[in-house]
Amino acid sequence: MFNFSRISFFFIVFFHLSIKAQVNKGFKWVGEDNTFFSIEKQKGIITKEAKNNEKIELGTIQDWDSIKKELPRDFDINVFVHKNKTLITVLGTGQLYELNLPKFTLNRLDKTFFRGYNFLASQFIRKDTLFSVGGEGFWQKNNLITFYNSKTLEWELYKSKNKNPDPVNFRFSGYSPKYDKFFSAFIEADSILADKDVFLYDFSFKNKTWERKGRLNKEILNFTKKEYWSIWTGEYMILYRDYGYDNAILIDPFKNTFYHYAPLNDSFFMRDREVYYKNGHVISRGIINTSGKKEELMVNIISVKEMIRKSKEAAEVYEKNGNTLYYITSVILLMLIFGAVVFYKNKFVKKSDGDFSDLELSVIKEIINNPIERKFTTLEINTLLDINTKSYDNQRQIRNRVISGINHKLYSFFDSKDFICRSPNIDDKRMMDYYLNPEIRKREIKILHKQIFEN
Repeated sequence: MFNFSRISFFFIVFFHLSIKAQVNKGFKWVGEDNTFFSIEKQKGIITKEAKNNEKIELGTIQDWDSIKKELPRDFDINVFVHKNKTLITVLGTGQLYELNLPKFTLNRLDKTFFRGYNFLASQFIRKDTLFSVGGEGFWQKNNLITFYNSKTLEWELYKSKNKNPDPVNFRFSGYSPKYDKFFSAFIEADSILADKDVFLYDFSFKNKTWERKGRLNKEILNFTKKEYWSIWTGEYMILYRDYGYDNAILIDPFKNTFYHYAPLNDSFFMRDREVYYKNGHVISRGIINTSGKKEELMVNIISVKEMIRKSKEAAEVYEKNGNTLYYITSVILLMLIFGAVVFYKNKFVKKSDGDFSDLELSVIKEIINNPIERKFTTLEINTLLDINTKSYDNQRQIRNRVISGINHKLYSFFDSKDFICRSPNIDDKRMMDYYLNPEIRKREIKILHKQIFEN
């Protein structure tokens, strides 16, 4: 597979704005005792790197040859340890695996077919659900919020009431369990070198809304003009360089405060060190040459609380009132929207004949022309969409795209409710049933029919 993450990294380095990923190249991850593990791609051999820099082969992943066929040529992974399970995502593919190290198994959990849109995405676990925000691929950058649905085994779009105008990637973003919010600022080479304004946004999962908090402090942006790396701890974003006295800053995006930190250990943020966050501590891990040129592993650890204690509070992360015109415009726009909602409450207005595709219209018509309690099987939906002759994966992809498209376009009309629901078939759990949301009222269906098919 074409490796978009490498291309992106090349351009970032070219403009002196490279950021060390919090992902790992290939199947590599850090264990609980700061030991590195890896899976060799050709044969699936699991290797443990001991503290004396010795590599120990633990065993081979079962059925590795079939697993290897699903993997891209080059790839990055994210690793999540949650409720005694080790979950691994392959960025850019949507592939999700569960690793059982004692049994040497790597089981794929998802049924994702589409790939290529979420390289460099920001991923995290929220309330037992795995989320992925933003990313890039096919020369496009996005800010989509998706989540892994363990019932359908698919990545699905997470509904929001508004949009973030900027793309999102893992470089300057993160989820806070404390606030149940996700923050993001899109820092790119052209904007920074041209001294353009960069804004910080946060997304409230409670309200399902994006909010522009303000313009990022110029001091932070100046820090990013030279090569740097980043770590998100769940509370602080740490930006650091491998040179200079004041070579790290800690950012609290939710309390709107950032700090300058000067490490006492000059080698802590060295370029050849692996620096990562784990259990309230920042760890610097690297190989050093001792007397006799013997290589040994050196691990330095400092708690985030200690870093804050030894830091100097600098200023605000963003200017709260950095754009008066924006807020005035937003207030006026909200007033107009509110007036429109009151006037057209519960009324769907068809924008153009291109609002729905022919496939979407055929599904909508079939569902609203049948009794409300009628359920449609997977085979019936396939027949309606004329896709019975296509492959299984292609059928599933088309079904999901059409159903998701309909629900997305009718989301506001039905007061944030899905138009079409789905659940496993009672007789055959491998099949799905599709049906009209029982919360939708008959009067709403009549209005929808009139607006779509009678205008």
